[in-house]
Amino acid sequence: MLRNGMKPTFRFSGCLRAPAFATISPRATPKWRTYSARAGPSTVPTPSKPYYATTPIFYVNAVPHIGHLFSGVLADVLARYARLKDPNREVHFCTGTDEHGLKIQRAAEAKGVDPKPFCDGISTRFEDLAKAAGLSHTRFIRTTEPVHYKAVEHLWRELLAGGWIYKGSHSGWYSVSDEAFYAPNQIIDVEIDGETVKVAKESGSRVEWMEEENYKFRLSAFREKLIEWLESNPRSIVPLERWKEVHSHLAEHVVNDKGEKLYTHPLEDLSISRPSSRLSWGIPVPDDPEHTIYVWIDALTNYITALGYPWSGSGGKQAAWPADVQVIGVDIVR
Repeated sequence: MLRNGMKPTFRFSGCLRAPAFATISPRATPKWRTYSARAGPSTVPTPSKPYYATTPIFYVNAVPHIGHLFSGVLADVLARYARLKDPNREVHFCTGTDEHGLKIQRAAEAKGVDPKPFCDGISTRFEDLAKAAGLSHTRFIRTTEPVHYKAVEHLWRELLAGGWIYKGSHSGWYSVSDEAFYAPNQIIDVEIDGETVKVAKESGSRVEWMEEENYKFRLSAFREKLIEWLESNPRSIVPLERWKEVHSHLAEHVVNDKGEKLYTHPLEDLSISRPSSRLSWGIPVPDDPEHTIYVWIDALTNYITALGYPWSGSGGKQAAWPADVQVIGVDIVR
Protein backbone atom coordinates (compact mmCIF):
# COMPACT_ATOMS: atom_id res chain seq x y z
CA MET A 1 0.00 0.00 0.00
CA LEU A 2 1.25 3.43 -0.80
CA ARG A 3 0.62 5.63 2.20
CA ASN A 4 0.27 9.36 1.73
CA GLY A 5 2.19 9.94 4.94
CA MET A 6 5.30 8.22 3.52
CA LYS A 7 8.20 10.15 1.98
CA PRO A 8 9.35 8.15 -1.06
CA THR A 9 12.93 8.41 -2.26
CA PHE A 10 13.36 9.64 -5.79
CA ARG A 11 15.31 6.97 -7.59
CA PHE A 12 14.00 4.42 -10.04
CA SER A 13 16.42 2.14 -11.86
CA GLY A 14 18.48 5.04 -13.14
CA CYS A 15 15.60 6.54 -15.10
CA LEU A 16 14.20 10.04 -14.86
CA ARG A 17 13.55 11.24 -11.33
CA ALA A 18 10.32 9.75 -10.07
CA PRO A 19 8.98 8.17 -6.87
CA ALA A 20 10.83 4.92 -6.31
CA PHE A 21 8.94 1.66 -6.43
CA ALA A 22 9.88 -1.94 -6.05
CA THR A 23 8.40 -4.77 -8.02
CA ILE A 24 7.86 -8.05 -6.22
CA SER A 25 7.48 -11.17 -8.33
CA PRO A 26 6.32 -14.14 -6.21
CA ARG A 27 6.81 -16.37 -9.24
CA ALA A 28 10.35 -15.41 -10.03
CA THR A 29 10.69 -18.09 -12.71
CA PRO A 30 7.76 -17.93 -15.17
CA LYS A 31 6.51 -21.33 -16.30
CA TRP A 32 4.40 -20.32 -19.28
CA ARG A 33 6.64 -21.79 -21.99
CA THR A 34 5.71 -25.20 -23.36
CA TYR A 35 7.41 -27.49 -25.86
CA SER A 36 6.24 -29.62 -28.75
CA ALA A 37 7.66 -33.12 -29.14
CA ARG A 38 8.03 -32.50 -32.87
CA ALA A 39 8.98 -28.89 -33.27
CA GLY A 40 10.74 -27.87 -30.03
CA PRO A 41 9.36 -24.69 -28.44
CA SER A 42 5.68 -24.22 -29.18
CA THR A 43 4.82 -21.20 -31.30
CA VAL A 44 1.69 -20.63 -29.18
CA PRO A 45 2.73 -20.92 -25.52
CA THR A 46 0.21 -22.37 -23.10
CA PRO A 47 0.58 -20.59 -19.75
CA SER A 48 0.61 -22.67 -16.59
CA LYS A 49 -1.47 -20.00 -14.87
CA PRO A 50 -3.28 -16.75 -15.66
CA TYR A 51 -1.15 -13.62 -15.41
CA TYR A 52 -1.78 -11.43 -12.35
CA ALA A 53 -0.47 -7.90 -11.77
CA THR A 54 -1.31 -5.66 -8.82
CA THR A 55 -0.69 -2.11 -7.66
CA PRO A 56 -0.52 -0.94 -4.07
CA ILE A 57 -3.99 -0.34 -2.72
CA PHE A 58 -4.02 3.33 -1.98
CA TYR A 59 -4.73 4.82 1.42
CA VAL A 60 -7.74 7.14 1.38
CA ASN A 61 -6.66 9.67 3.99
CA ALA A 62 -6.04 12.15 1.15
CA VAL A 63 -6.73 12.59 -2.57
CA PRO A 64 -4.56 10.98 -5.28
CA HIS A 65 -1.21 12.40 -6.38
CA ILE A 66 1.21 11.62 -9.20
CA GLY A 67 2.89 8.80 -7.27
CA HIS A 68 -0.38 6.84 -7.26
CA LEU A 69 -0.73 7.36 -11.01
CA PHE A 70 2.87 6.31 -11.57
CA SER A 71 2.45 2.94 -9.87
CA GLY A 72 -0.83 2.34 -11.72
CA VAL A 73 0.80 3.01 -15.08
CA LEU A 74 3.70 0.67 -14.26
CA ALA A 75 1.34 -2.19 -13.49
CA ASP A 76 -0.79 -1.35 -16.53
CA VAL A 77 2.23 -1.60 -18.85
CA LEU A 78 3.02 -5.07 -17.49
CA ALA A 79 -0.59 -6.25 -17.82
CA ARG A 80 -0.85 -4.96 -21.40
CA TYR A 81 2.46 -6.58 -22.30
CA ALA A 82 1.22 -9.93 -20.96
CA ARG A 83 -1.87 -9.65 -23.18
CA LEU A 84 0.19 -8.76 -26.25
CA LYS A 85 2.72 -11.51 -25.58
CA ASP A 86 0.04 -14.19 -25.43
CA PRO A 87 -3.52 -13.15 -26.42
CA ASN A 88 -4.74 -16.58 -25.25
CA ARG A 89 -3.53 -16.05 -21.71
CA GLU A 90 -6.02 -14.79 -19.12
CA VAL A 91 -4.82 -11.57 -17.45
CA HIS A 92 -5.94 -10.15 -14.11
CA PHE A 93 -4.95 -6.65 -13.05
CA CYS A 94 -6.04 -5.34 -9.65
CA THR A 95 -5.90 -1.89 -8.11
CA GLY A 96 -8.00 -0.21 -5.42
CA THR A 97 -8.13 1.52 -2.06
CA ASP A 98 -7.13 0.70 1.52
CA GLU A 99 -9.84 2.17 3.77
CA HIS A 100 -9.41 1.04 7.38
CA GLY A 101 -7.16 2.16 10.22
CA LEU A 102 -6.61 4.73 12.91
CA LYS A 103 -5.41 7.39 10.48
CA ILE A 104 -8.65 7.14 8.49
CA GLN A 105 -10.70 7.15 11.69
CA ARG A 106 -8.99 10.34 12.87
CA ALA A 107 -9.14 12.03 9.44
CA ALA A 108 -12.91 11.41 9.30
CA GLU A 109 -13.34 12.72 12.86
CA ALA A 110 -11.44 15.88 11.91
CA LYS A 111 -13.89 16.40 9.02
CA GLY A 112 -16.87 15.74 11.27
CA VAL A 113 -18.13 12.80 9.18
CA ASP A 114 -18.44 9.05 9.64
CA PRO A 115 -15.55 6.99 8.23
CA LYS A 116 -17.53 5.19 5.50
CA PRO A 117 -18.83 8.28 3.63
CA PHE A 118 -15.38 9.83 4.10
CA CYS A 119 -13.84 6.79 2.39
CA ASP A 120 -16.52 6.74 -0.32
CA GLY A 121 -15.66 10.26 -1.43
CA ILE A 122 -11.90 9.73 -1.70
CA SER A 123 -12.06 6.17 -3.11
CA THR A 124 -14.20 7.56 -5.95
CA ARG A 125 -11.37 9.99 -6.76
CA PHE A 126 -8.92 7.09 -7.08
CA GLU A 127 -11.31 5.14 -9.28
CA ASP A 128 -11.85 8.21 -11.46
CA LEU A 129 -8.07 8.61 -11.79
CA ALA A 130 -7.71 5.01 -12.98
CA LYS A 131 -10.43 5.54 -15.58
CA ALA A 132 -9.01 8.88 -16.75
CA ALA A 133 -5.57 7.30 -17.17
CA GLY A 134 -7.08 4.48 -19.23
CA LEU A 135 -5.73 1.75 -16.96
CA SER A 136 -6.74 -1.73 -18.12
CA HIS A 137 -7.47 -3.06 -14.63
CA THR A 138 -9.93 -5.93 -14.32
CA ARG A 139 -10.78 -5.24 -10.67
CA PHE A 140 -10.95 -2.09 -8.53
CA ILE A 141 -11.15 -3.35 -4.96
CA ARG A 142 -12.12 -1.54 -1.78
CA THR A 143 -11.32 -2.99 1.63
CA THR A 144 -14.75 -1.86 2.87
CA GLU A 145 -16.51 -4.32 0.53
CA PRO A 146 -18.49 -7.11 2.25
CA VAL A 147 -16.65 -9.75 0.19
CA HIS A 148 -13.37 -8.46 1.60
CA TYR A 149 -14.67 -8.69 5.17
CA LYS A 150 -15.53 -12.33 4.47
CA ALA A 151 -12.07 -13.02 3.03
CA VAL A 152 -10.22 -11.42 5.96
CA GLU A 153 -12.31 -13.25 8.54
CA HIS A 154 -11.70 -16.57 6.78
CA LEU A 155 -7.95 -15.98 6.55
CA TRP A 156 -7.82 -15.01 10.24
CA ARG A 157 -9.52 -18.27 11.23
CA GLU A 158 -7.15 -20.27 9.01
CA LEU A 159 -4.09 -18.65 10.60
CA LEU A 160 -5.51 -19.12 14.09
CA ALA A 161 -6.28 -22.78 13.43
CA GLY A 162 -2.72 -23.27 12.16
CA GLY A 163 -1.23 -21.88 15.36
CA TRP A 164 0.19 -18.77 13.69
CA ILE A 165 -1.80 -16.30 15.80
CA TYR A 166 -1.67 -15.84 19.56
CA LYS A 167 -2.72 -13.16 22.04
CA GLY A 168 -0.01 -11.22 23.81
CA SER A 169 0.96 -7.75 24.98
CA HIS A 170 2.73 -5.15 22.90
CA SER A 171 4.43 -1.87 23.72
CA GLY A 172 6.50 0.48 21.64
CA TRP A 173 6.72 3.71 19.69
CA TYR A 174 3.74 3.92 17.35
CA SER A 175 3.20 6.20 14.34
CA VAL A 176 -0.43 6.83 13.45
CA SER A 177 0.44 8.15 9.99
CA ASP A 178 2.65 5.13 9.16
CA GLU A 179 0.35 2.62 10.90
CA ALA A 180 3.49 1.04 12.34
CA PHE A 181 5.40 0.36 15.54
CA TYR A 182 9.09 1.32 15.62
CA ALA A 183 11.98 -0.03 17.68
CA PRO A 184 13.89 2.39 19.97
CA ASN A 185 16.84 2.49 17.54
CA GLN A 186 14.46 3.66 14.79
CA ILE A 187 13.42 6.77 16.77
CA ILE A 188 15.12 10.16 17.03
CA ASP A 189 14.36 13.44 18.81
CA VAL A 190 13.69 16.50 16.67
CA GLU A 191 12.50 20.00 17.41
CA ILE A 192 9.21 21.10 15.86
CA ASP A 193 7.83 24.58 16.61
CA GLY A 194 10.06 24.87 19.63
CA GLU A 195 8.96 21.50 21.03
CA THR A 196 11.16 18.40 21.19
CA VAL A 197 9.26 15.40 19.83
CA LYS A 198 10.11 11.85 18.81
CA VAL A 199 9.86 10.81 15.17
CA ALA A 200 10.61 7.72 13.09
CA LYS A 201 13.98 7.97 11.31
CA GLU A 202 12.67 6.37 8.14
CA SER A 203 9.55 8.44 7.55
CA GLY A 204 9.93 11.47 9.80
CA SER A 205 6.47 10.80 11.25
CA ARG A 206 5.72 11.58 14.89
CA VAL A 207 5.44 8.63 17.24
CA GLU A 208 3.78 8.07 20.60
CA TRP A 209 4.34 5.41 23.24
CA MET A 210 1.63 2.74 23.31
CA GLU A 211 1.06 -0.30 25.52
CA GLU A 212 -1.80 -2.67 24.81
CA GLU A 213 -2.96 -6.27 24.59
CA ASN A 214 -3.37 -7.54 21.07
CA TYR A 215 -3.05 -10.52 18.76
CA LYS A 216 0.27 -11.35 17.12
CA PHE A 217 1.38 -13.25 14.04
CA ARG A 218 4.40 -15.55 14.44
CA LEU A 219 6.52 -13.78 11.82
CA SER A 220 9.71 -14.76 13.66
CA ALA A 221 9.15 -18.38 12.59
CA PHE A 222 9.62 -17.46 8.91
CA ARG A 223 13.12 -15.96 8.83
CA GLU A 224 14.90 -19.01 7.41
CA LYS A 225 12.15 -19.66 4.88
CA LEU A 226 12.22 -16.05 3.72
CA ILE A 227 16.01 -16.09 3.34
CA GLU A 228 15.82 -19.35 1.40
CA TRP A 229 13.09 -17.98 -0.88
CA LEU A 230 14.99 -14.77 -1.60
CA GLU A 231 18.23 -16.61 -2.36
CA SER A 232 16.39 -19.04 -4.63
CA ASN A 233 14.73 -16.14 -6.45
CA PRO A 234 17.29 -13.34 -6.90
CA ARG A 235 14.89 -11.41 -9.15
CA SER A 236 11.97 -11.68 -6.78
CA ILE A 237 12.42 -7.99 -5.92
CA VAL A 238 13.63 -5.40 -8.42
CA PRO A 239 15.56 -3.17 -8.64
CA LEU A 240 18.37 -5.30 -7.22
CA GLU A 241 19.30 -2.76 -4.55
CA ARG A 242 15.88 -3.33 -2.92
CA TRP A 243 16.42 -7.11 -2.96
CA LYS A 244 19.77 -6.56 -1.26
CA GLU A 245 18.19 -4.36 1.42
CA VAL A 246 15.57 -6.98 2.31
CA HIS A 247 18.01 -9.88 2.16
CA SER A 248 20.57 -8.05 4.32
CA HIS A 249 17.95 -7.16 6.91
CA LEU A 250 16.98 -10.82 7.23
CA ALA A 251 20.30 -12.61 6.76
CA GLU A 252 22.97 -10.36 8.29
CA HIS A 253 24.49 -12.11 11.31
CA VAL A 254 27.57 -12.88 13.36
CA VAL A 255 28.69 -16.26 14.69
CA ASN A 256 29.43 -16.60 18.41
CA ASP A 257 32.02 -18.81 20.10
CA LYS A 258 29.60 -21.72 20.07
CA GLY A 259 29.15 -21.52 16.30
CA GLU A 260 25.63 -20.16 16.64
CA LYS A 261 24.18 -17.54 14.31
CA LEU A 262 23.22 -14.29 16.01
CA TYR A 263 21.13 -12.21 13.64
CA THR A 264 21.86 -8.48 13.52
CA HIS A 265 18.28 -7.40 12.97
CA PRO A 266 15.46 -8.90 15.04
CA LEU A 267 12.47 -10.32 13.21
CA GLU A 268 9.77 -9.89 15.81
CA ASP A 269 6.28 -11.29 15.78
CA LEU A 270 3.87 -8.88 14.13
CA SER A 271 1.08 -7.08 15.96
CA ILE A 272 -2.08 -7.76 13.92
CA SER A 273 -4.89 -6.31 16.03
CA ARG A 274 -5.70 -3.21 18.06
CA PRO A 275 -8.15 -2.81 20.96
CA SER A 276 -11.51 -1.75 19.50
CA SER A 277 -11.69 0.93 22.20
CA ARG A 278 -8.80 2.62 20.39
CA LEU A 279 -9.48 1.52 16.81
CA SER A 280 -13.13 1.01 15.89
CA TRP A 281 -12.86 1.60 12.13
CA GLY A 282 -11.88 -1.80 10.81
CA ILE A 283 -12.86 -5.46 10.66
CA PRO A 284 -13.57 -6.97 14.11
CA VAL A 285 -11.50 -9.97 15.15
CA PRO A 286 -13.72 -13.05 14.68
CA ASP A 287 -15.25 -14.13 18.00
CA ASP A 288 -13.50 -11.30 19.87
CA PRO A 289 -15.23 -7.94 19.29
CA GLU A 290 -12.93 -6.24 21.79
CA HIS A 291 -10.22 -6.27 19.11
CA THR A 292 -10.05 -4.90 15.58
CA ILE A 293 -7.92 -6.53 12.89
CA TYR A 294 -4.87 -4.38 12.25
CA VAL A 295 -4.81 -2.60 8.94
CA TRP A 296 -1.87 -4.50 7.43
CA ILE A 297 -3.31 -8.01 7.57
CA ASP A 298 -6.61 -6.53 6.43
CA ALA A 299 -5.08 -4.64 3.52
CA LEU A 300 -2.72 -7.34 2.27
CA THR A 301 -5.57 -9.82 1.96
CA ASN A 302 -7.06 -7.69 -0.83
CA TYR A 303 -4.84 -9.38 -3.41
CA ILE A 304 -6.57 -12.72 -2.88
CA THR A 305 -10.00 -11.20 -2.22
CA ALA A 306 -9.79 -9.90 -5.79
CA LEU A 307 -9.42 -13.50 -6.97
CA GLY A 308 -12.49 -14.76 -5.13
CA TYR A 309 -10.95 -15.89 -1.83
CA PRO A 310 -11.98 -17.89 0.20
CA TRP A 311 -11.59 -20.58 -2.41
CA SER A 312 -13.28 -23.96 -2.62
CA GLY A 313 -11.91 -26.67 -4.84
CA SER A 314 -9.63 -25.69 -7.70
CA GLY A 315 -9.85 -23.67 -10.89
CA GLY A 316 -11.45 -20.29 -11.36
CA LYS A 317 -9.62 -17.06 -10.58
CA GLN A 318 -7.58 -18.67 -7.81
CA ALA A 319 -5.41 -20.19 -10.54
CA ALA A 320 -3.89 -16.72 -10.99
CA TRP A 321 -2.35 -16.81 -7.50
CA PRO A 322 0.41 -16.11 -6.66
CA ALA A 323 0.72 -12.82 -8.50
CA ASP A 324 3.28 -12.58 -11.28
CA VAL A 325 4.18 -9.02 -10.36
CA GLN A 326 3.23 -6.66 -7.53
CA VAL A 327 4.18 -3.00 -7.78
CA ILE A 328 4.56 -1.46 -4.32
CA GLY A 329 5.86 1.72 -2.70
CA VAL A 330 9.55 1.55 -1.84
CA ASP A 331 8.82 2.59 1.75
CA ILE A 332 7.11 -0.69 2.54
CA VAL A 333 9.21 -3.22 0.63
CA ARG A 334 10.70 -4.52 3.84
